[in-house]
Amino acid sequence: MTSFQLFQQRNHLAALSIWALCALWLAGPLCAQVDRSRIAGTVMDPSGAMVSGAIVTATSIETNEPHTVTTGSNGQYEIPDLPIGHYTVSIAKPGFKTLQMENVQLFAGETRTIDAHLEIASLPSQRVTVTAEATPLDRTSPEAATVVQSQEIREIPLNGRSWSGLVQLAPMATGTDTRSARFAGRAPDDNNLTLDGVDITGIQEHPQKANQNLTISTEAIAEFHVQSTLFTADSGGAAAGGQINIVTKSGTNQFHGALFEYLRNSTVDARGPFDPSVLPPLHRNQFGGNLGGPIRRDRTFFFFSYEGLRQAQSNTSIAFVPSQLFRTQIAQTAPVLSPFAQDFPRGTSPTSDPYVDQLTSSPRTRYQENSYMGRVDHYFNDRTSMYAHFDFDDSPEHSQDNLLFDEQTLERQINFALQLQHSFSPSIVNEAKFGLNRSDFNDPVVSPAQYEIDSPSFAALPQRSPGDREIGTTFAGIDTLSMVKGRHTIKIGGELRRIRLNQGVHEQDVVSFATTQGFLTNQVDSFSFNSAEPFVGFRRWYVFLYIQDEIRLSPTLILNAGLRHEYYSVPTEAHGRGMVFDLYGCHGFCPPGTPFYSPAPANLDPRIGLAWAPARFKSKTVFRTGFGVYHGDGQNDDLNAPLEDLETRFSLNSAQIPNLSFPVSNFFPLASVTSITPRALQRDREDGYEIAYGFSVQQQLPAQFVLQLGYFGSEGRQLYLHSYENVLDPLTRTRPLPNYGQIDIKYNEGTSNYNAMQVSLQRRFFNGWLWNLQYAWSHSLNEGGVGGGESAFPEIVSCVQCNYGNSPDDLRHHLVIDSVYELPYGRGKRFGASAPGWINAIFGGWRLSGLVSAHSGPPFSVTVTRPAANLPDGNNVAQRPDYIPGVALIPSGGQSIAAWLNRAAFAVPAKGKWGDLGRANFFGPAGWNMDAALEKSFPLTERARLSVRGEAFNALNHPQFGNPISNISNSAFGRITGAGAARQLQAAMRIDF
Repeated sequence: MTSFQLFQQRNHLAALSIWALCALWLAGPLCAQVDRSRIAGTVMDPSGAMVSGAIVTATSIETNEPHTVTTGSNGQYEIPDLPIGHYTVSIAKPGFKTLQMENVQLFAGETRTIDAHLEIASLPSQRVTVTAEATPLDRTSPEAATVVQSQEIREIPLNGRSWSGLVQLAPMATGTDTRSARFAGRAPDDNNLTLDGVDITGIQEHPQKANQNLTISTEAIAEFHVQSTLFTADSGGAAAGGQINIVTKSGTNQFHGALFEYLRNSTVDARGPFDPSVLPPLHRNQFGGNLGGPIRRDRTFFFFSYEGLRQAQSNTSIAFVPSQLFRTQIAQTAPVLSPFAQDFPRGTSPTSDPYVDQLTSSPRTRYQENSYMGRVDHYFNDRTSMYAHFDFDDSPEHSQDNLLFDEQTLERQINFALQLQHSFSPSIVNEAKFGLNRSDFNDPVVSPAQYEIDSPSFAALPQRSPGDREIGTTFAGIDTLSMVKGRHTIKIGGELRRIRLNQGVHEQDVVSFATTQGFLTNQVDSFSFNSAEPFVGFRRWYVFLYIQDEIRLSPTLILNAGLRHEYYSVPTEAHGRGMVFDLYGCHGFCPPGTPFYSPAPANLDPRIGLAWAPARFKSKTVFRTGFGVYHGDGQNDDLNAPLEDLETRFSLNSAQIPNLSFPVSNFFPLASVTSITPRALQRDREDGYEIAYGFSVQQQLPAQFVLQLGYFGSEGRQLYLHSYENVLDPLTRTRPLPNYGQIDIKYNEGTSNYNAMQVSLQRRFFNGWLWNLQYAWSHSLNEGGVGGGESAFPEIVSCVQCNYGNSPDDLRHHLVIDSVYELPYGRGKRFGASAPGWINAIFGGWRLSGLVSAHSGPPFSVTVTRPAANLPDGNNVAQRPDYIPGVALIPSGGQSIAAWLNRAAFAVPAKGKWGDLGRANFFGPAGWNMDAALEKSFPLTERARLSVRGEAFNALNHPQFGNPISNISNSAFGRITGAGAARQLQAAMRIDF
């Protein structure tokens, strides 16, 4: 039996084991989907005895759909898989007063615990009506999570109206959108995004591309549920990091909609610390609307939204370019390189280095985006329902880089979902889904340069290219069976996903100089040549299976136990192409047909959690703890080395050819036979995973506040790392394979450690006020490999542990606060309810909202650029200098944007030695920011309102400085040259009906 057959057998056995466990539980039930909710609880009589046979009915206020179950012999009940929204919940039993709870709001992924004490009835029709609490505790799960509510999406000021800016409101979240968001120390490529439970992550890389501002229109989103860590076995999907579960809006029995317009103009913005006296122009216009309502009352509903964005913007940029002196001298010393020096734009001011000028410019960007979403819901009867959504986003961009060369980015995103839900009985519900996710991307660059030119003192001169092309599509089939029986709530489910990624890469030719003097005298340190990659078809499968059992051990104690199986197939090429390189197994390229890598063992992830709400604390205190294993697959883009090797790839450096010079084409014949540089992938790689654990306490406070204090930690194993192999032997100065050069390799052997104290104070929107505070005091360590798709190259290839240090995302302190507050004056408010109309028109209908964030300084490494010939192994990537003991790291006058670190404290290591400085040992400026909005609402008719709104981003105009230039080979070392935007103002008008 071959190893591959053995692997298949192991996976089949694993899958059969899971389904065998499922079969043992088929007498029992299950949890809510990430885009759905559920209600559960215990019904008791006045003495505390359990009441069986009570009828519990939850009726949707929006669609009038009833959902009914009966309590069991233990008095417990559960209504699973409810659409989010507002409900009236009634609990009835002959001999008792009917309890009716009004305005129960269910949020995405939430289990709402409603325990009831029924009163004895003296008359058959007696009824007790109460109003639901706005902020219930989580009494079922150990997860660290939050729901971003509709009021936050609608009211919190968002620059560009991108909903993803609100992901930072989750526990232990950093970053300002889905491309930068990190949860509990994981990488952005470890996050998983779903839209109505169907995958909407990027296909080549998990986050969507940077130029997409919306991807999904904010107008289309009802709310979203963000799980940071310790989520249960029903959550996952090729990602071990945060789970962002977005729920789209749907129609109701009443027509409702909106029209809006948001305007921004630089004439009312403030100047930033690096802006010229006249601000670069900005004109932004965002507009659109939505409409939803019944097609057939109580049965069929529709919702449609459109949002458009038009933007013309210029930003202040600082880059460094050759001075006139450099251009003059290079024409004399190295005329063959003079055209490249002339390709750089002229500087605008001198620097302390006579060869370097500063270029302060205003690169312009023209951007447009059109985002559409449509959804139809249909209820066939009380037991069967379905919905379908279609989301389309098109976003072409024309821009300039920091050297004012033109770039173009074209991206189109499509997502489709079809869902069918059927209740076999009140306690057994099945949900089936089909999903399609597609992304089309291209990014050509217009530049005069035939080669990319890199040197430490100048900005990189880009190479002219037709850009990369990427067309990715995934197809997914998902099924979930939820069952409730007795004390058990069981969910059994799975997903089968097919990945199709067609891509082609442009030619990449890079010429690098180690010093400015080397550039001036034509001493090339290294060059690399990569021909264009043919258009190839990357294919693979994902298979996810899970079983999750929630056991109500008592009305106050709940145990969650689950097991998840994740299988990621070895990628293949659609036409059988691929060239696998293996330094040790094949001593070069392997025979045609060799698998990209050896199949990994099955990934079985146990997860367990406990939630206890002691009766002595009247269910106002919950203790929660959990443990789980979470696998992830990272980027598909990191598993395609055999496809990239279809290109011609070779390189040389000064360690091999001391007199390396331009034109580098003179060395192509030598490089093509002595320095081939394919890309390699670890052949025995295993999927990375995280072991997570934590403990938290939730406490209900007066005024509908909930306080949570918790500790959360994790250990990462087999994490993605990026390094080199076939480097020079420091003693013999030869390579293991003499016909090959230094080879880029990706492998999974990294480790990480994360620990955090987490604090949250939350109040859901109630009586006109919402509040959310999230604080984390954390420390994150690794070898530079945070998780999927992200890794820092090691300084010493043979010593990965020498790279162990602070994580690139190690923000020790991070605080986020958001709030929405309706001023309590005017019609229907606490004050002024009977005020005259003209007074109400002036003083009523005001709403204030804002977002405040603060963080400690992010870490960075001090580096040095050195000739490859001066390094023991010839690898000059990610090199660090020596620290000179006794010399102050901080400049004598203190840290400033002109001098953050003292250059005199660092030295270039001696030839043949590595630097002794650690990685990520220094921290940049701390930062804080406040965005605010003020809105006034006017009634137009009984159901229509006009809102006028003003927003201020960085309202207090606090400088948001970035990290300093950290390469000591750069003459501007220690200087901060970039900052976030200064205060920006935006006006809006909106009609809701």
